[in-house]
Amino acid sequence: VNIAATMAQFLGNKPKHPVLPKLAEKLDPKYKNIVYLVVDGMGAHILEKNLPANSFLRQHQIDTVTSVFPSTTASATTSLLSGLTPSEHGWFAWSVDFDGQVIELFRSRNFYTKEFLPDRDFAMKHLPYEKIYDGVNNERAIYACFPREVGSITAPNEVKFKNLGHMFRCLSQICYSPEKTFVYAYYPDLDSMMHDYGTTAWHSRHLLKKIEHGLKRLAQKHPDT
Repeated sequence: VNIAATMAQFLGNKPKHPVLPKLAEKLDPKYKNIVYLVVDGMGAHILEKNLPANSFLRQHQIDTVTSVFPSTTASATTSLLSGLTPSEHGWFAWSVDFDGQVIELFRSRNFYTKEFLPDRDFAMKHLPYEKIYDGVNNERAIYACFPREVGSITAPNEVKFKNLGHMFRCLSQICYSPEKTFVYAYYPDLDSMMHDYGTTAWHSRHLLKKIEHGLKRLAQKHPDT
């Protein structure tokens, strides 16, 4: 919640909760691009268990924060995008009961039948919230970068990717654009991999290292980011 509040303040919106001083210090307005990348499931313990202390990610870790409660994907990512606590935004779980109908919030489909609802904006209409970049009127172009299978995140500029490599190519392309940008990006596959194989399995560790390698290359290519 406080990470998102800090991002909202940076963009010129009034944060609804306290900001993080260490992060606020890093968000220099002189940066051409700000990439706010959420890697689902990549917590501090995951980094410590799978990467050495001299790894790129652990070397650049400036602080450790706690997640929201409940710390589900729907709950935490909505907080990271809104700056609101779960009790404020209401997106508690992957699927929620609406008068006997259990609906997957991100996909607007019935959890049991897997049928999509006629109204693809069902969840947002029933549990609306403002994003940290809504109503921002500054010189930065706002982008949302997310997987093709995820429903619209709703941003002035939306980019959909098909895999990890494609995501990093999309992010790099945005960073090369002539305008100043703020990019919210979401990558879900590490969380899925750990659900299937475990948090320290070879598959999970291998994907985490690929994510780290992609981030390192992105940082090297774009020192103004």
